[in-house]
Amino acid sequence: MLHSRIRRVSHSLRNAIGEILLNDLTDPRLRFVSVCHVEVSKDLHSALVFVSVLSDDPQAEPAAIEALEKAKGYVKSLLSQRVVLKFLPDLKFRLHQGARHAARIDALLRDLSASRPQESDQVETPTEKDAME
Repeated sequence: MLHSRIRRVSHSLRNAIGEILLNDLTDPRLRFVSVCHVEVSKDLHSALVFVSVLSDDPQAEPAAIEALEKAKGYVKSLLSQRVVLKFLPDLKFRLHQGARHAARIDALLRDLSASRPQESDQVETPTEKDAME
């Protein structure tokens, strides 16, 4: 039963924080930030909020995490209005590495396919018609 409660709280927090990012925060560093998932501790006193940043700028990710950390108090106050819990967990924002890993795998696969010989470069095998002649 405890696991299902943690899962429900995590889901509620993810949805509420996502809405707050979308509708209530005006910091331009948070323009392309989305909440991927939230991991809540067993005692419900802390939560890791994993976010992704859609930007080609290498400075966008650290800037977004810094902006989220500075807005943490405001986010918690808005969160208290949207999610009813006895205690709101302490929020810690982290970058979600899923998109970065996917891009790396994609680049590796592209490199692998580029290093393979093309189909037209391969030796042709005789067809049935050639074998009959």
